[in-house]
Amino acid sequence: MSHRLPVSERRQAARAFEEEQFQNWIDNGGNLIERALNDPESLHVGERRIVLGDFPYSGDSNDFIAKVTDGRWNSKLQLESTAGGDPWKLTIPACKLFICDCRKPLDGEDLDSMYEAQLRAEGDQTVEERARENVRYIWQKRGRRNARIMLAALQRELESAGRLPSNSMDEKFLWDQVKPLPPYWLFEIRDGNYYGFALYRTKEIADKFGPATERVWKLFTEMFRGDRRGEGVRGYKCGNSRIFEGHTLNRKVREYWAKFDEAYETDWAAMRRHFQAWREAESEGSIVADILLNTFIVFSSDCIPSELGNKLYNAHELPPLYVWAVDPDWEPPSPDAEADEDGYAGRVKVSIKAVYGWFYGARWEDQYTMKQLWEKAQKNQDNIWTCESLRVKEWDHEPYVLVDGEEVIQWKPPHGMHCLCLACALNEL
Repeated sequence: MSHRLPVSERRQAARAFEEEQFQNWIDNGGNLIERALNDPESLHVGERRIVLGDFPYSGDSNDFIAKVTDGRWNSKLQLESTAGGDPWKLTIPACKLFICDCRKPLDGEDLDSMYEAQLRAEGDQTVEERARENVRYIWQKRGRRNARIMLAALQRELESAGRLPSNSMDEKFLWDQVKPLPPYWLFEIRDGNYYGFALYRTKEIADKFGPATERVWKLFTEMFRGDRRGEGVRGYKCGNSRIFEGHTLNRKVREYWAKFDEAYETDWAAMRRHFQAWREAESEGSIVADILLNTFIVFSSDCIPSELGNKLYNAHELPPLYVWAVDPDWEPPSPDAEADEDGYAGRVKVSIKAVYGWFYGARWEDQYTMKQLWEKAQKNQDNIWTCESLRVKEWDHEPYVLVDGEEVIQWKPPHGMHCLCLACALNEL
C-alpha cells in the first residue's frame, strides 16, 4: 500500500516551503537593491532571484514559462540552457521572456508590456535595472545577449519575408547569419593553418638548476603546454584568459625550437640576429608559414621559479608564470644602450596563460607595437602582460594596451567562484 501523497498535496507542500523560504530571504536580506548596487557579490542565489523579480514558488514560474512559450519550455533552467547554448531555437516570446529574466509580471501585465517596460528601464538606467544587471550571472548575461540578437533576426525575417523559419535547419541558418564571429586570426587557424612561435631556451637555466635541470624543464614546459591535469595554463584552456571555443586550437599549435647554442641572457642581440637569419633562410619554407615572424619566445632562467627545483613544491604557491616575448627587429637607441629612455629593451614578459591566446592575436594583428604591450605590462603584477576575455562577448577581450594611460580593470568572478561562464561551469562537472 502506497503512502505517497497525491500530486496536489505535494505541490501544496512545496509551495508552502518555497514561499516561506523566499519570504525569509526578503526579511533577512536587508535592502537588497542597495546591496546589489554596492556589493553584488554578497548576494546569494536566492537573494539574486528576488532582485530579478522571480516567482517565490518555482512551480508558478514553470507554469508561466510553459504558458508563454506554448509548452516548448517548461522551466527557467530549460530556457536558460537554450539561450546560452542553442539560441537559434528561441521563439519571439521566449526571447522577450528571457530578456525580462523570466520574472513574474505585474498584475494585468502581459509579455509585450513587460518587455517594453524592460527596454524603458534599460534606457533610463533605473536603480532597479542597474541592480538587476549587477546580480545576473555571466551565463544569464550571455543568454540575454543571444536572445536580443535572435529576437532582432526573427523580427526582421517576419517583416521582410512575412513568415518565421519553419524548421530547425532554417532557424540555425538564421542564427549563423547574425551570431558573433571570432577574430580573423582564429578563423585562419580553425580553417586549417597551424600557428605558433619560434622558441629559445637560454643556457643560464642549467646553471640555475644544475642536476635537476631536465626534470624542472620538463615540468615547466608541461605547464606551458597545459598538459598537466589541473595545471593547464594555455590561454585557451583556463580561467579568465580562455578564448571561447579555443579548445579547437589545441591540435593546431606548432612549436619551433631554435637550434642555437649561444642563447645567453647577457646577449639578447645574438638571439635576435639568429632569428633574423633563420627567418631569411626559411622565408619560403612551410615552417615559416606557421610561425609568427614579428615575435619569438625566450625561456630564461628567471621565467622558471626556483620552487620547481623542490619535488614537493605546492602549485598554488608558485608565482605568476611567464616567458619573454621578443621583438626581433628592435634596435637600441645607441650601440651601448640595453634599453631606451623608458626602460624598454625590446621584450616583454607574457603570462603563459596568454601566449597562445590573446598575445598571439595581438602580435598577429600587429596593430600595436611590442613597446605598447610592454607599457601595459608595467601596470600589471610583476610587470607581466596578460589579457582577459570578456565573459559576455565571445571572442572579445580587454584592450591589448593601456587605454588613456590607465590600467585596464580585469574582470574577476564573485567570491567563492572560479569562473561564471557556462563553458567553465560545465567543465567543472
